[in-house]
Amino acid sequence: MVLVVTAIVVGVLLKGNLWTPIEGRPLTMLATLGTMGMGLPYLILGTLLEYEGLVGSLGYDYGTAFLTSAGLMNWLLVLDVLDIGQGKKP
Repeated sequence: MVLVVTAIVVGVLLKGNLWTPIEGRPLTMLATLGTMGMGLPYLILGTLLEYEGLVGSLGYDYGTAFLTSAGLMNWLLVLDVLDIGQGKKP
């Protein structure tokens, strides 16, 4: 959890992009689903704070990678918890 939160904070500090679907570009839907894996932080950043990355920022690409990887890591944590809950993993 600490790693996910740290990746979110670093991504925001670097002014990375929160993915949203763009019509005609199907891969943005996958990136959006990955980033939405952050859960509550995604909703807070996107709706309450209306966060948008700054394209002109030097760390924009790195920040976007941090935010996307934070969501993907959180999805992996959720899958791990499901495996433990089902008894597939001790």
